[in-house]
Amino acid sequence: MTKNRINKIIHEALSGALTPYGFKQRGDDYIRRIGDVSHVVNTQRSRWNEGNRVSFTLNCGVHVSHVTSTFRNLPEPAQPKLTDCCISVRIGMLTASRLDIWWELGDSDDTDEHTKVQRDVAMRTTDSMIPFLGRFESEHQVADFLSSTCTGADELVDPRAQALRMAYAAVIWRKLGDADRCSACIEEAERQSKRTPLQDVIVAFASRWRADSRSNPLIA
Repeated sequence: MTKNRINKIIHEALSGALTPYGFKQRGDDYIRRIGDVSHVVNTQRSRWNEGNRVSFTLNCGVHVSHVTSTFRNLPEPAQPKLTDCCISVRIGMLTASRLDIWWELGDSDDTDEHTKVQRDVAMRTTDSMIPFLGRFESEHQVADFLSSTCTGADELVDPRAQALRMAYAAVIWRKLGDADRCSACIEEAERQSKRTPLQDVIVAFASRWRADSRSNPLIA
């Protein structure tokens, strides 16, 4: 099956499901912007694809401008990708089973099979991803989520490390002008990171953030 044919089948399904909700296609991504918040839906192909069959799944994420870039001390991307999101999750983790979902497309499949895959992709996108992303339409909603302890299905939403969630939340609270919650989140991030692989990263971020707080453009 040619790459162009695969892309056509996948994007027909996603365009039908996402365009009515204000998403625009950017390569393998679909993006919806709501102020400083962007919603990203991404197609991920299996690294083990070979021959005439292709497996793929979907991921979605929430990007808030200057959050992950500030944390990583990198320039803000012109076009956010899934890796730039401060919240992300794979579609299977949003279902009742919380099991991974992968679809397959192959040269030997007939048109009916391709249509079946398209319908399932569109249905699951509309039923699972759209409601999830709809919970995060403002910076305040994102900060509240990251500042809280996740339970139930939200336990499988990334980042799962509480230290990283708190660090991201700190940046947003500062953007929103809530210095007290920002400080509380940074302190909690440091506490949660102790004796974990994230400790050095969090400590470096906290030190840099405090030192640069006056000149940081997010705070001006």
